Amino acid sequence: MAVKYTDELKARAVELVIHAQADPDTANGAITRVAGELGLSKEILRVWVRKHKDSGKATPAESVDLEAENRRLRAELAEAKRANEILKRESAFFAAELDRPSKRGAPPACGEIVAFIDDNRHEFGVEPIVRALQGTAARIAVSSYYAFTKRQPSARARRDQALMVVIQDVYEATYSCYGVRKLWKAINREYADEFGPVARCTVERLMRQLGIDGVRRKQKRPKTASARAEECPDDLVEREFAAPAPNCLWVADIVRHKALLNRVEVRDHHHPIAAAVG
Repeated sequence: MAVKYTDELKARAVELVIHAQADPDTANGAITRVAGELGLSKEILRVWVRKHKDSGKATPAESVDLEAENRRLRAELAEAKRANEILKRESAFFAAELDRPSKRGAPPACGEIVAFIDDNRHEFGVEPIVRALQGTAARIAVSSYYAFTKRQPSARARRDQALMVVIQDVYEATYSCYGVRKLWKAINREYADEFGPVARCTVERLMRQLGIDGVRRKQKRPKTASARAEECPDDLVEREFAAPAPNCLWVADIVRHKALLNRVEVRDHHHPIAAAVG
């Protein structure tokens, strides 16, 4: 993913180059020097300077504290690179989750966003991640993140956690063969006193979260196997069934094959005829 530079960063970088070029002592290699100080590509900075000069815009003539400006621009550039790295990880994290048929087109849940922040907070921090996510479907407020992390699990969440342990145990006890229907019946039969009635959709949802599925019987579709070319009889008429005169071409239909007698009964338009198979 290409790094996105802000307009302010571009303008200030161009201004530093132009001010450096205006001084005879620092004119030589101004673009290379400024690009190195800001951590930019000198080709990118050269393009920015050329576009600025071609546009005819005036450059402020006041003096600039180059050291302070370089520090500010380096910090801004580091922030832009960090935001792009966060967005790349966000795309990879939510791609599989949002591609599920049940989630396609829907924004990620709050718990999923919090899980992403928890996975990356030690490297980037909470507030930079929240700022980077503001323009995406995974946006969340800092206060919402901390409120979610401090919130006690709901009764449904605690029941789901206990059910997931039971589902995993029953699934492994049945040699990983049971699907939704059999697991649903087994749990309602063996754990009714502990959980009460458990809905089938609940079992299906928790199995999907666990990433388990039952063994399905293969459904083989019947298909016709064509005979090999060397086993087919010769086409004596080359698919031309139009006869120039009577008794020049006879066409018959095979109606039954008596394999044990090694005979084939054929029938023409008038009389049934028995022909031997050679």
